[in-house]
Amino acid sequence: MNLLLLLSCTVTRFDLEECSTNPDCRESFGLGYTCGNQGLCELQPVPVRCATTEPADLLDRSEDYPDVIVIGSLFDHGQDQAELAAVQLPFKQVNDEGGLRGKSFGLVSCDYAEDDLYDGLSSDEAAVVNAEYLISQLGVQVILGPASSSKVEEVYKSTQDALPLIISSNATSPALTDLDGAEKSDADPGTVWRTAPSDVYQGRIIGLDLSNRAVAKVGVIYSQDSYGESLKEVAMADFTGEFDEWAFSSPTGLTEALVDALSDPNIEELLFISSDIDEIIAFLNAAAGASNLNQRSIFLADGAADQQLISGTKPEVEDIFPLIRGTRPQVPSGPVYESFATSYTATFSDLQPNDSIFTAYAYDAAWLGIYGATWAINKNDEVTGKAAGGGLRRISAGEELELRPSSWARAKELLNSGEGFDLLGASGNLDFDPDTEEANSRIEVWAINPPGTDFVVCQSFGWVDGTTPQPSGPQNPVCLTDEEEDSG
Repeated sequence: MNLLLLLSCTVTRFDLEECSTNPDCRESFGLGYTCGNQGLCELQPVPVRCATTEPADLLDRSEDYPDVIVIGSLFDHGQDQAELAAVQLPFKQVNDEGGLRGKSFGLVSCDYAEDDLYDGLSSDEAAVVNAEYLISQLGVQVILGPASSSKVEEVYKSTQDALPLIISSNATSPALTDLDGAEKSDADPGTVWRTAPSDVYQGRIIGLDLSNRAVAKVGVIYSQDSYGESLKEVAMADFTGEFDEWAFSSPTGLTEALVDALSDPNIEELLFISSDIDEIIAFLNAAAGASNLNQRSIFLADGAADQQLISGTKPEVEDIFPLIRGTRPQVPSGPVYESFATSYTATFSDLQPNDSIFTAYAYDAAWLGIYGATWAINKNDEVTGKAAGGGLRRISAGEELELRPSSWARAKELLNSGEGFDLLGASGNLDFDPDTEEANSRIEVWAINPPGTDFVVCQSFGWVDGTTPQPSGPQNPVCLTDEEEDSG
């Protein structure tokens, strides 16, 4: 069965317009129209997974948006509420600033949550089906998300015929660097981009932090996907002690891996690697209830730096908060971030920009999608993934430009002239390497504050020549053990 059918229902209307392709119908009637089996244009119902749009009536009143430039997004609308809001905000802002040549920008946001109330699809299946809907029925060529490395891989592999531009704000696996080819250039740009830094950076800091604290043996428990496997490999390459490892691919496998790791008395610290906050919470709940945890430390990665970790775990997990530390991309700061944060809280009163470490990265990703589409339209009068990817190669050099709504007019001028610009985003300087199309980033080691209400930075690391980690200063005393304070 074609999974796309699971998202739709019976066609509701036929329009007497002969057609041969879906674009024929979109051009004649607008969004939501496809070319049916009888060679006539048909209005398709909006799949329930993809009913969230900006503007809110984009698909319900498509006749009001005849020349809209449509971009799609793929998120888990339950877990990724903060990022979803962050990608919606630029579409409100760019349209308030006049759009592009009289055209507005529209966002269709699809939910890949694993929920039987939808259709019984797994989250990976839903991500792929949603991407197929965005491309085949709406003509989307720029996709924001998904929020995990494994889903980026699945979506990329399933959309090779259309080759859309994929821009993720959360996916950090090193495996994504060459997913779209090892050789990139202006003539042949890549189509998989991300604003979050590769785990090449985070993994090195994990390994070095464990080594610097003289941890003798680590038990590594990691999700059996591209994120978990790649981050584990990078982290352990820089770790000087011993380690045993356990991969898991199910809740039962996670529990068994924890039991096996805790049975080894020589393991001094547990390194848990998953990008799924529900898995991280399940791990901490199980660890807190284990009678043989015995004050062993726990190290978590960037996916754990989320307020859900503090609010979503069992009360007894609070007792082990002092044992937990982790890594994440540097929390953004500065005037551009503050401009974003102010607009974010004013627009979404029930959310805060620090609800997730990746909100600023998601905001930047959405603007990159808009910039890429603008470049493609200026060059080709239409958006393709390759052309939009070429546009992203123009935002790391030239005139410095801050990513604010008020800079949209100047950004359009520069993109139209072919000059490009050096973009300072809400997440930091978006300085993409032209060979890898990757942005490096400062990495922070974090802990949970003594009241157990928020995260604190233990130490921040930059990079010398892009390869050698350089601490920005001494460790935060809050993060030091009694032994470390005495030795310091």
